[in-house]
Amino acid sequence: MKYLRRNVEFVRQSESSECGLACINMIAKYHGYHITLSELRKNFPISSRGMNLSRLIEISDLIKMRARAVRLSHSEISKLSLPCILHWDFNHFVVLSEVRRGGVKILDPARGELLVSHRELDDRFTGVAVEFSLISGFVARKEEKKASVTTYFKEIFGLKKAAVTLASIAFALEFITLINPLYVQIVLDRIIGTGEITLLLPLSIVFFLILLMQFVLAICRSWLIINMGSKINVSWLDGLYSHLIRLPYSWFEVHSKADVVSRFNSIRSIQSGLAATILASFFDGLIGLITVLILFLYSTSLAFLVLGFFVVYLVIKIVFLPKLRRATTEVVLNQTWQQHELIESLGALLAIKINNKQFFREAKFRCVVGHSSNAEISIQRLIACSTAASQWTMATMRIFAIAGGSYLVSSHNMSAGMLISFLIYADLFVSRSFSFMDKFYDIKLLQFHFDRIQEVMRTETERLDHETSTSFFTLGSSDLECRDLWFKYPGTEGWILKNLNFKVSGGESVVIVGPSGCGKSTLAKLILGLLSPSQGTISVDGVLPSAMGLANFRNLFGTVMQEDRLLSGSIFDNISFFDSLASFDLVQSAAKLAAIDGEILRMPMGYHTIIGDMGSSLSGGQIQRILLARALYREPKILILDEATSHLNVELEEVVSANIKGLNITRVIIAHRPETINSADRVISLGD
Repeated sequence: MKYLRRNVEFVRQSESSECGLACINMIAKYHGYHITLSELRKNFPISSRGMNLSRLIEISDLIKMRARAVRLSHSEISKLSLPCILHWDFNHFVVLSEVRRGGVKILDPARGELLVSHRELDDRFTGVAVEFSLISGFVARKEEKKASVTTYFKEIFGLKKAAVTLASIAFALEFITLINPLYVQIVLDRIIGTGEITLLLPLSIVFFLILLMQFVLAICRSWLIINMGSKINVSWLDGLYSHLIRLPYSWFEVHSKADVVSRFNSIRSIQSGLAATILASFFDGLIGLITVLILFLYSTSLAFLVLGFFVVYLVIKIVFLPKLRRATTEVVLNQTWQQHELIESLGALLAIKINNKQFFREAKFRCVVGHSSNAEISIQRLIACSTAASQWTMATMRIFAIAGGSYLVSSHNMSAGMLISFLIYADLFVSRSFSFMDKFYDIKLLQFHFDRIQEVMRTETERLDHETSTSFFTLGSSDLECRDLWFKYPGTEGWILKNLNFKVSGGESVVIVGPSGCGKSTLAKLILGLLSPSQGTISVDGVLPSAMGLANFRNLFGTVMQEDRLLSGSIFDNISFFDSLASFDLVQSAAKLAAIDGEILRMPMGYHTIIGDMGSSLSGGQIQRILLARALYREPKILILDEATSHLNVELEEVVSANIKGLNITRVIIAHRPETINSADRVISLGD
């Protein structure tokens, strides 16, 4: 019966913490419950720290699958009901889909399909497995149709018109390609065979003009393809970036920078000539169909011979496709891993040098590069084998076609001119049909890239819209109130904030204190609408963020968060946050309030001094004060400061505090230093 077992469809985890969710997705699809990983993630949120065994069993039960955890040794693995989930390396979940004599087949959500030896299984399997059976009331769910490749082209302005023009040119070129072999047949059978030499010159002139037209049309087609590729690239990059920048902050907490960058690289992988590839594959298929009909007009037996070799090539492609798909996925993931290591090393360069860990990081990066190189070698070998098989099939077909055709000519069933034309059309059929299959499978291989982009595009963005006029926000005293506020991260059991109630009156300065990890920075993110409360409300002057719109709500605030960074540009640009209508007086006024104006003026280019993306040419205290000036430039009603003066000495901090106090704006300060705490009107303690 094991030979009748259905294959388990592989599901790749998108976030580092969702291996358990991806494994549940694979098991559910195997049993006929087709749900996307994004749907599971939305319906059953998990912590950024991952999922434990009890949560995995709980989620399985909610979709009517009974999960039974068992403890067993490596030698008992064959007794498990497959597919099942294994606990792997003490921090990971994988799906066991098959047990073989030499090892086991593992579906790792992070790495793909793996064949693991019994020795490696013994080292990595923790002894805990989860078997599944269906609960009464389980209802199968059909798989939703995936968005097709053409879905991504619909909203590109002017692309439809360009595609129609390109199709017309391509049709003309294909027509010329079909009539070109007739020149050889006419010359051999009509001119050489009958001696009508007077037809040679006018016939040659006609076909010369046809070839000249083909040359002009080919150039026009190339230009159109270049323009279409550029439109696709700009549209997709702009659309993805526009959507990405509007995603909730929580999405970025579970996706690494390298992962985000690699999704943009996926666009580069698919945009280059993709529109032309789809159109060319259509015409390759059309010409392949027409030429095979022409072949049957010449000779039925020879046409079947050519078709037989096409079937051989088709079988070869079908055999290679799954391997190419896995290898392509492995290459992309290894490149992402490589980018992650590079970005991480650059961000921690100071710590690496101080601790003399250059050699350790070099070795780790070398290992990553090795894995990436091996994956690329694997895919190149598969492509080389596929290409060699294609060339062998075409060459063998020619030998048998020439032999068969020669026999027909010798038996007077076909003329020499017809044989030459047949061979030309046979080559045309084989090249176009092979090209059609290659392009078809190339598009199939690109589905992985489409899925990665689509996953981002399917994620809901923040709702920044607002219905209230901006004049509303000039009224009121800017009282900030948290009422019955509860918060915990999705998929976790412990509350970070519990039943928090406080009100900060307009112009009041309140400091939030508490031990590390008690939720101070989380509270700041909740106030700013970066996170949503599990229960309770946050309001300004009694108005909820949903009522005024998240964009308008955030416009009330000036903030300095621990994660804040400067951007590449001048100090003026960073304080104004690249405001195209920025006033120098307003920028300088904000800098004076942050006690940084004098130091900026002593710099070589003053406010136009260029700084790096991390402000590397500035001290920690200077960076904090420029960030504070950026917050004050907005002329906020409420100021949120999360350890915003931790790098300043006491005297300078007192100057900054006095300047801000004179503005008479509402201030919520998160701090540990006694001097900062003592400067506030009131202290709110968390974690008591």
